Order: sequence, then C-alpha cells, then structure tokens
Amino acid sequence: IKETLHSTASIFFVAVGAILLTRFLLLAGIPRYLAGLMGDWALDPLWLVIGSSLMFVVLGMFLDAIGLMLLALPILLPMYEELGLNLIWMGVLVIKYLEIGMITPPVGLNAYVVKGVVGDTVALPTIFKGLVWFMVAEAFIVGLLIAFPEISLYLPSLME
Repeated sequence: IKETLHSTASIFFVAVGAILLTRFLLLAGIPRYLAGLMGDWALDPLWLVIGSSLMFVVLGMFLDAIGLMLLALPILLPMYEELGLNLIWMGVLVIKYLEIGMITPPVGLNAYVVKGVVGDTVALPTIFKGLVWFMVAEAFIVGLLIAFPEISLYLPSLME
C-alpha cells in the first residue's frame, strides 16, 4: 500500500506542477505567441510534427503520459490550430507518442508492470531489450501515420 501511495502522490505532484506551469504559460500568452511565430515564419507544418515527435519521445522518457499531456498539449494545440493541422490526426499521433514513452527507459512504466508480473524470473534490462522491437514497430507506425494521415482519418471521415 505504501508503494501505491508513493506512486499516486508522485503522479499527483507531476499533474499539479504541470497544471500550474500550463496556467502560467496560458496567462502569459506564450502558446498563442508561439503559434503566431510559427505562422509568421511560414514553416512547413511537417517540421512542427517532426519537432513535436522528437519532443514527445524525449519527454516521454522522463514523464508519465498524464503529466506529459498536461505539460505539452496546452502549448502545442494552438500551434497545431494556427498551422491548420487536423486535430484528430494530431491526437492519434500524440497517443502513439505516449505509447512509445510508456516503453522507453528510464521511466518505461509498462516495462515495470511486466517486471512486476514476471517477478525475478526475468531481469529488467532483459525486458527493456525485448521492448526494442516494439519501439521499432511504433516508430515505423508513426512514420506511416505522418506520411499518410489518411490512415488515421479514415474512420472519422465515415462519421461525417
């Protein structure tokens, strides 16, 4: 129970910190300012997608999914809107980025879940080595989704 309390408290403090940072950034107008800069620079939206991919992968190594969403999305969402990116497509990409973050070391929460299930029969480094192929597959899927947004937009297009 003590470990559960510790984990829950950690997630809570990350969420509170992310919410406070997000509120400060929103009050300061930084997301809209950055979105305006992106529009002024006339950058290809693909560069924002690639940049946010790298950002999510790096931050996903150190933050849990909820904390990462609370921290990054309030900043990136106005930029996506300013550049006219499809928000459903970006939502699918963000979910894929979060999935990658859940298996990348050192946080790699899903690896620790597997370790808890298998116990001492498999070492944690062995689990992370086994996850390399999943990371490669996820990177390939993200590449496909970036190259062909229609893949992630097919089902939502049927709902219109």
